Amino acid sequence: MDPFYTAVSLYRKRNLIQCAQVCTDILQENGQHQAAWILKVRALTQRVAYDDTEVLESLAEATSAETRWTKTAPNGTSTVTSVKTAKRDKSTTSDNRPPTQSRPLSGVVRLNHGGIGGSHDISNSQGTAKSRAQTSRILSRLGTASLSTETESFINVARINLAQYAALSQLAKPLFEYLYFVQGDVKSALELANQAQQSLSILQSYSKDEKNHFWKCAIARCLVRLGLVRQIVQTTSDWHIEMNNTDGVLLIAKSYLIIDQPMAALEIYKKGLEKFPKDTVILSGIARIYEDLQKSEDSVSTYKEILNYDCSNTEAVACIAAYLFYTGQPEWALVLYRRLLQMGIHTAEVFCNIALCCLKTQQFDMVIPCIENALSLAVKDDLHLLAMIWYNAGHVGLATGDLQLAELCWKLTRRINAYHCEACNNLAVLALLDGRKQEGKALLLASLSLCDDIAEAKFNLEQLTNQDNEPVECLI
Repeated sequence: MDPFYTAVSLYRKRNLIQCAQVCTDILQENGQHQAAWILKVRALTQRVAYDDTEVLESLAEATSAETRWTKTAPNGTSTVTSVKTAKRDKSTTSDNRPPTQSRPLSGVVRLNHGGIGGSHDISNSQGTAKSRAQTSRILSRLGTASLSTETESFINVARINLAQYAALSQLAKPLFEYLYFVQGDVKSALELANQAQQSLSILQSYSKDEKNHFWKCAIARCLVRLGLVRQIVQTTSDWHIEMNNTDGVLLIAKSYLIIDQPMAALEIYKKGLEKFPKDTVILSGIARIYEDLQKSEDSVSTYKEILNYDCSNTEAVACIAAYLFYTGQPEWALVLYRRLLQMGIHTAEVFCNIALCCLKTQQFDMVIPCIENALSLAVKDDLHLLAMIWYNAGHVGLATGDLQLAELCWKLTRRINAYHCEACNNLAVLALLDGRKQEGKALLLASLSLCDDIAEAKFNLEQLTNQDNEPVECLI
C-alpha cells in the first residue's frame, strides 16, 4: 500500500501521531514531497488546535494599559462599572444576596478566566454545566522527530523564508496554523499572515475570495494574542460581515470586549445576526454581554431564544437554571439541572447545584447523596471546586440545624482555600452565637481583609459594633 495513502487514512481516523510518523518516514525518503509535508503539519496542528474565539485573554493583557482606560465609564456601558454598581446596590437581606465568589450570577464557567471586570472569573460558581475546557494557551512545541536530526525541530522558523511560503497558498495556511497553535510563535505567524495577504492583494483575482478574508481573520487572531487590540478596532472594516462564517464576527466582538467596550461588541454581534440569523454562537455572545452588564432578564430571554434553535445547549440550560435559582424558583431550576443529567453531563458542579435546589425545596433525602456524588466526582487538584462543595455542604448542615457539621464544613473550606471570605464570615457568626465574641470579631475583620466588598461581613461587624459586642442580627 502507498505510504501516503496510509497516512491519509490515519489522518481521517484521527490517529494523528501515527499519521505524523508515517509522513516523517516519507519525507526522509523524499524531502520534496509537499503533500506529505502538508499532511504532517496538519496532523501536528490538529493535536493541539483549539477554538480561541471565546477566550478573552491575550499575551500582553496583564501589562497592557488598554484594559485600564475605561474604569470611569458610565454605568451600563462597561463590565467593570456594572459589577461594582451591582455589588454596591444589592441589599443585604437573606432573600437578595450580593454576587460573591460562591454565589455568582452566571450558570457556567466560561473560557475567559480572569477576564475584564472579574465577572467571568467564577471558578467557585454555584451553577456550572459546561465542562472545563483548556483555556491556557498551548505555547510549547510538540516533541516531534526531525527530518534530518533528532535534536532539531520539525520546522526551524529562523531558517525558513516566510515570504517564499506566503506566495504559495497551499503551504501558507497550514504553516500559519502550525506556527500559531503548535509552536506558539505568534510574531512569526503574524509576519507570515501579513506577507500572505500582500501576495493575495497583488493578485486581483483573489480580491473577493474567501481566502483573503482568512488572512484578515488570521491577522486579527495574532493581534489579539499580542495584545494589540486597538489596531484591530481602529483598522477594521466590514470584512467580518462579508465572510461565510462567524469567525470574523466573534474576533471583532472579542476585541471590543478585551478593551471593555461591551456595547460596541453588542453592535457587532447584532450585525452578525443580520447575516447569520439563528446562529447560537452569536446569540450566546449577546447573552453573556447582557449578563455582564447585570441585565439578567435580557440575558435569560436570549438564552431562551437559543434553546428554541438548539434545545441541547448546555450553557443556555445552566444559565437559565441559575437565574431561576436566584430568583426564588428552585423547583424549576431543579427540573433544568435534572435535564442536564439526562443529557449526560455528570459533573460535580451539576450534582452540587441539584443538592442546593433540593435543599431549597425541602427535599432533604436527596441533599446528602448529591453532595456525596459531587465530592466523589470533584477533581482533587481543583481546590476551588472542592472548597465550593464543602462551603455548600456547610449550608446544608445549617439548614438542618446541625451547627457542628456546618462549622466543620466551613473549616474544611478555609483549609482548602484560605482566601474564602464567605466561609470566614460564616465561622465568625457561629463563633458569636457560641459566645466567642473576640474570635468572631477577628474572623469578621479577616473576612473583610480578604474581600472588602463582602456585604455580610460589613453588616455583621456594624451590628457587633453598634450593640456593644452584642449582635442582634447576623447574615450568613
